[in-house]
Amino acid sequence: MPPGVRNAVGGALSCGTAAAPMSAYYMIAGTPKKSEFFEKTVLYLRSVQGEAAILWYAGHGDARGDWCMEDGKVSYLDIVDEWVKIDQELKPGTRNYRKGTLTIVADCCHSGQWALDAAWHYAEMRGRGGG
Repeated sequence: MPPGVRNAVGGALSCGTAAAPMSAYYMIAGTPKKSEFFEKTVLYLRSVQGEAAILWYAGHGDARGDWCMEDGKVSYLDIVDEWVKIDQELKPGTRNYRKGTLTIVADCCHSGQWALDAAWHYAEMRGRGGG
């Protein structure tokens, strides 16, 4: 990551090697406002709709691993809810329908909590209970 950039949203066209072409990439320098973060994130997720998306955050995390913005926090469910809304815009029969993947890389304090939240959320979605 370039010097002075602490928060970034970026993506590769598909899963694969580091040599994969970049289809869309947004970087946010410093500590953004929550609205700016979501504006860039939604633009990015829409640009790779049905493909592989990678969100990379390097910055401060609170005790739950939530990302600290200038005026609030971003939680795991905030990110997943945006992804689901965008994914649901693809209609059955559309190329790449339900083929998109979301990878989240969090370089912040307590980021491991998001992995636990993701496992719980996945189990709950599959009807196996989250606890």
